[in-house]
Amino acid sequence: MKKLFILCVLVFTLIFLVSCDTEMQGEETQSAQADYIGTVVYCAKSVPLQETERIQGLWVDGERIFYYHITSGASNNQRLIVKSILDDGADRQSTEIPVIASGEIVGVHAADEDHIGVLSVVSDNIHYTKYCLNGTEQFAQIFYAVNLGGVVSGQNKNAHFSDCGRIILTVNNFHNVSLYILDVVSGESYEMQFFDELIGIENLSDECIVAGFISQNGIVFREINTSSGELENTYNSAVSFVIGMLPAEFNSAFDLLLFDDMYLFGYNLETGERTTLLSWIETGFSNIFDTQIGIFDSGRICVLVEDYIDGALNNTLYVLIPKPRADSPEVITITLGGIYISDRIRRAAVTFNRENSLLQIQIIDYLSDSGDDWDAANLRMRTEIIAGRGPDIMYAPDRALSDGGFLVDLFPFIDSDREIYRTDFFPNALHALKASDGSLTTISDGFAIMTMIGKTDTVGHINSWTPQDLLSLIADTSQMNIPLGFWMDRENFIRTMIQFSGDDFIDWSSHEAHLNTEEFISLLEIAYNLPDFEDILYYSSNASEFELMHTNQQLLSLALLWNPSDYQRFVVGLGEIRALGIPTAEGGVHILQPTTDAHLGISAASDYAEEAWTFLRRFLLPANEVESGFPIRIDLYNTSIAEAMMPIMEEGIEVPRQQLEMQGFKILLYAMEQSDADDLRFIVESAAPIGQWVGSSLWNHMSADLSAFFSGNSTAHDTARIMQSRVQIYLSEQS
Repeated sequence: MKKLFILCVLVFTLIFLVSCDTEMQGEETQSAQADYIGTVVYCAKSVPLQETERIQGLWVDGERIFYYHITSGASNNQRLIVKSILDDGADRQSTEIPVIASGEIVGVHAADEDHIGVLSVVSDNIHYTKYCLNGTEQFAQIFYAVNLGGVVSGQNKNAHFSDCGRIILTVNNFHNVSLYILDVVSGESYEMQFFDELIGIENLSDECIVAGFISQNGIVFREINTSSGELENTYNSAVSFVIGMLPAEFNSAFDLLLFDDMYLFGYNLETGERTTLLSWIETGFSNIFDTQIGIFDSGRICVLVEDYIDGALNNTLYVLIPKPRADSPEVITITLGGIYISDRIRRAAVTFNRENSLLQIQIIDYLSDSGDDWDAANLRMRTEIIAGRGPDIMYAPDRALSDGGFLVDLFPFIDSDREIYRTDFFPNALHALKASDGSLTTISDGFAIMTMIGKTDTVGHINSWTPQDLLSLIADTSQMNIPLGFWMDRENFIRTMIQFSGDDFIDWSSHEAHLNTEEFISLLEIAYNLPDFEDILYYSSNASEFELMHTNQQLLSLALLWNPSDYQRFVVGLGEIRALGIPTAEGGVHILQPTTDAHLGISAASDYAEEAWTFLRRFLLPANEVESGFPIRIDLYNTSIAEAMMPIMEEGIEVPRQQLEMQGFKILLYAMEQSDADDLRFIVESAAPIGQWVGSSLWNHMSADLSAFFSGNSTAHDTARIMQSRVQIYLSEQS
């Protein structure tokens, strides 16, 4: 069959992280020119802060890093703590300023070398106060012309301090921004309204700022004259996604610095040209959303990371230092690409890069790079893979890539490994990861189980579980409000049954449809008697599944099991239960679904297959902690069951391991019983792989046919015949 592909050529300028010497002294940056990107790498060095409070703001002034937080003292009196350090952590300074308890601080800056300026909102009025470094007030200004009484409490307020001494206060309510230009000396103000979501504000000159917005047509940058309060130039951008903006004074080639979750860019407003400065992953950051960033005049970058370690807040400040590439050892870079790379993989890449200075992982997220356009991302990724220039490691590759010869067999890597053996894993879980020729083309360290669960006194008599059996059972449940649970409205039921019935209805390997069959007609008749989405939404918002099943308003639950507790809650919540599986022509089947957040394969076109394996194997080693799903390793699964069976004792009395509450229905999970562990083990070991997912492009066509059927404009037989023809045409075009 004819294959249609659009070849897209995108050039990436990638900056690689290398390990750095621990000494910070004597390091000077290169000349700040646009072409320095190819000759400079960034390395990250941590600066200890020893702060246990949440830091609410950070900025860079000259070569000093300023940050602040608010603390409460006796009688709830609040104090603003402003601290500053040099980029090597030396010369720490601190200023404490008493603040009004009822006020809301929205911005702090270094007014000059000897003063701190604070913008706050007190009783709906805007106050600006300048303090000496000893904490005494020197100057105050109240902007009486601005009253925020009409602003909804809780809206996001931010202050930007311009180069000419004016302050820009923004009140951001997602798609509606109020912008106030405040003259500290005169007390005058201007107000502007924008009906877009604000990204950020940066200085362009002494009298001009640029504000970035997310509009319906993409990212828009607007110049604003701060002396007149007038809107000047507007620039529509081809940039599709931006998290934040930063100043670019250190490099005259750029007007702004922009960053998303993958890269930091230099940006030119007139031309719209972007230049990649660094990759956050290579520099050591897996998630840039929860960070604060500042830029030094020298081009160094500081990043404040806030996280929790054992429940305690931990603040870590990193300084990113540009160094000549010629002074760094040669680094092998392997790419890891896919659509919407999980945070878990990003964290793993950061850890891997820190542990392997000469071998680095470069993340390519096609979805982020394509402006969150799923179809465009998928097209670009497949085009690059087919052209032989795709990523070395593929993230969550689908069955078409696995069966198409695009991935290498991982069994030889396992068989030659000294720590990993085939017998370490559940055989059916490995089978679920195999390609059609029996090669192991992907790995995942965990899996989930999909099955249908009901109370034994309602479904315990069932010995056969086919679509016809389900139809007979549904025929006796006409008084039930949602017979098959919260996930099972009409359309979702059909899609689920096609998805989890193997090749019964769509055989993706032979490109044949089998929808004009009695089995599928039976499914259509079942779906016709199910509630629509609105009805399910009503019942799910008012009662838990367990309560509905106890009151005979629900027959079965489509259960997705990720861990022992997921199964145990059905046992505790319902009493005696029966897991039937998904009905197929051969009977009920429990579905084994490899988790996708660590689902990886190695490209057959990669020149670094051995190096790529060093990253993949970390997810198969015994020391790996599986974050989602049952572990694919048998020993780790046994450990998780042993932990679930271990009672938690307090003063000689067993207490719940977990407490759940769903719409008022309370479940207390104690130590798992051996019989329940045995039943779960049987389900896990007997589970079978899923079929290929029905993509959105095909499903949109099928959904139109189903809508005609559910509205009474088509019979089940006619609908099955029409859908058979439509799906077969689609499969033939894809072959």
